[in-house]
This record gives sequence, C-alpha cells and structure tokens, in this order.
Amino acid sequence: MQQSGQDKEIVMIPNIPQIGGRLIYSLQKWKEINSEALILQGVQAIWKSKQSKQRLESMITQQPFRGSQIETTRMESIINQELEAGVIEEIKLNQAKWINRCFLIGKPDGSFRKIVDCRKLNEELVSQYFKMENIQELQDLLTKDCYTTSIDITQAFHHVRLVGELKQYLSFQFKQKTYQYIAMPFGISLAPRMFHKILRPVIEKVRCKSNVRILSYVDDIIIIGKDKQVLENKTQEISNYMSTLGWLISVKKSRITVMQEFEFLGWNFNSLNQQMRITEEKKNKLIRYFSKTIQTIRQQEMVTVRQLARLRGKLNFSEWQLVKHHSI
Repeated sequence: MQQSGQDKEIVMIPNIPQIGGRLIYSLQKWKEINSEALILQGVQAIWKSKQSKQRLESMITQQPFRGSQIETTRMESIINQELEAGVIEEIKLNQAKWINRCFLIGKPDGSFRKIVDCRKLNEELVSQYFKMENIQELQDLLTKDCYTTSIDITQAFHHVRLVGELKQYLSFQFKQKTYQYIAMPFGISLAPRMFHKILRPVIEKVRCKSNVRILSYVDDIIIIGKDKQVLENKTQEISNYMSTLGWLISVKKSRITVMQEFEFLGWNFNSLNQQMRITEEKKNKLIRYFSKTIQTIRQQEMVTVRQLARLRGKLNFSEWQLVKHHSI
C-alpha cells in the first residue's frame, strides 16, 4: 500500500525509559555544556587489579531473597516498577558474573526501600576521592533574611546508564529469577563521584545563566536569593532547564515556594535570626551510630581502616554540630 504524504512525515521517536539511563536521550543538550562525553561514558568498572573479576567470579553463589510475606510482596512490586522504569532487566543465571544480596529496610512512613548489598563488589572497585559541597559552604552562601527553594530529582542515580561488563556484576535474585542493573544503582562505590561529575557542569551553567546562588550535595539542590518573586521564577526556570537535559524533577519533593526557615542535610536553618541547629532525627542517628561502634570495639571485633576513617569524620562532624553554637 502506498503511504500518504502525511504518513511519510511521521518520525519514530525512541522509547525513552521512564528513568533508567534516560540522560543519553538528551545528548544534544549535554553537548551545549560540553558534557556529552560524560553521558556517553556512563558508569564503567574501574577494577583494583587484574585479579578482581576472577576473585568475584570464583566466589559467586546464589543469593535468594529472604523476607516475610509482606516483604516478598513489596519486593515484587518494587522489582516490577524497576523493570518498567528501565532500571533493571531480567537475565539468565549463567549471564551473571557476581550476585549481590538483596533485601528491604523499613522507612519511617511504613514503606520499604530496596537495598542491594554491594560491599563485596565495592572491595574490588577503585574508590576515587572527590570533594563535595558541605554545610560550611552553605553557611557562606546564606545571608540575613535571604530566601531559599529546593529541587529534587526523582531517583537521581538511576538516570545514569551502566556501560560494559559492570552490569553483569550488579546482579541479584528474586523468586528463582535473576536480574541485573542497567542503570546506576545506589550502593555501588563508583556512583557518588560519577553523579557529582555529571551534575557539576549543570550547576555551573545554572550559576552563570541564572545569576543565583546554588549548591548541590549529591542530588540535594538548594537555591538562594534575596527577592521572593525573582527566586520563585528562577527556580522554575532552573527546573525546566534541568528537564531539557533529561532529569525527571519531583514536583512533590521539590520546594518552589520560597522559605526563610528550612531543613537541609539534617540541619534546620533560619535566615531571619541567622541560626542553625541539628534536627532531632539527625542527632538520634549519630547517637545510634556511636553506640553501635562502641559496642563493636568493646567486643574486640575487627574494625577496618575505612571504618576508622568514617568514625573520625563522624566525630569531627558531631563536635561541630553538637558542641558548638552556630550562627549563619
């Protein structure tokens, strides 16, 4: 059958995933900020040694999901959502080169979060240091009586695609089926640095283009200004711009309405009296962490150098937060 002229003008649009690795479909916009190479590169394995893969593959065992009936039902729902979103895919068991344990943890609102235990895999991957923004830098940006808004990216890490063999080492099992990640998951040691590298040119572009004070800590983005209406307008512009790059912005979790009292990274800020204080939730988490660490030391269990480094960081963080009185 001969096609009509109208039919010939139809252009097939790729089936863009809901979330998984979707930044690649906005490559032209990333070229405008000279970052297309990062998006094409995706997340690739950086092994500690030539023997890393061999060590993992020699230790591979099946890791069936263990949980209550409620947890099993919830896990099945989460996996179906991830399949639909293009975050994971089902594979044959013999395609997996490493299988990670998978389980659920409860959230304060009664829902569950899926966790993939990547600790063994992370032991064989190179963890590269990078500097992230912190609370002190936010303090420097906040001025008396200023206003703030915030932008939240839906499942931010999953926007970045996995490339090459790393996918086969990010497998997990559920109900006699095997799955692997095809988008960057939480829990893998390479993820925070890679995400930071991808988001950084976006933040720099926004600073230059919108002339606002903006700070990001992983996927937490806060915007600061002196004029309420201008800040609201700029925040909407920034949200729209990030959408053109492929980011899915959470309208529910983002805060477009300006505020002078707000919470960020476990701190309550008030620009009117220029005071900041730790949240009760953050303080309780620190107390639980120190109690657990003290118990481990008392039982003379093995403590790694990384755990000691983390403890030192937590102690410095706690002294700054819990002992001193802070003004912005």
